[in-house]
Amino acid sequence: MVQKGPFSARQVSSFFQVKLATWKRWSREFLPPDRKARMRSGQTRFFSPNQAFEVYLGAHLISYLRYSIPEAREIIAGLKTWLRKNGIYPETSEVDPEALRRMRQLQVVIHQKDDGTFCYESKHIVSVKPNVGRTTNVIEEVYEQEWLPGATVEDMFRIRFTNFRVLEIGKVRRSFDRALENGRDQGAPQG
Repeated sequence: MVQKGPFSARQVSSFFQVKLATWKRWSREFLPPDRKARMRSGQTRFFSPNQAFEVYLGAHLISYLRYSIPEAREIIAGLKTWLRKNGIYPETSEVDPEALRRMRQLQVVIHQKDDGTFCYESKHIVSVKPNVGRTTNVIEEVYEQEWLPGATVEDMFRIRFTNFRVLEIGKVRRSFDRALENGRDQGAPQG
């Protein structure tokens, strides 16, 4: 369970073990400006768990999947409604209980079209087992697949195996939760 916010930038950077300046830069890139805590106002910006997750996800897209900042912003904007509906954001109120159960093994395949825009498909891994009786290392994976809104029929067939990257969104969320829990347990600085 995710800790309740709000969190200061110092707390969150400590939870995720990143430099404070790096966290502040990412938050400026992925969140709208905070009217109260402007750069020279002397006020500290506080982050809700949803805001912290959005910055964390943006940082993951940049650091691990090697997207540019504008691409990561576009991906987050394109996935935001679906992520909320499926309980990926920490503070989601109307979540289907089945979606929460499925979140553990959830992947988002990010396809980049020829024009540079993105479309997405979700995969929920149902089971993975070794294929016994073969001489090679083969596994059998069973999954449910869904193209997310915005993908056309042409997209589904034309770009299926071209330029794509897999976002292990279930793992990203578990990593986020673990970092917040560990940060709280270790008595991270309180602002």
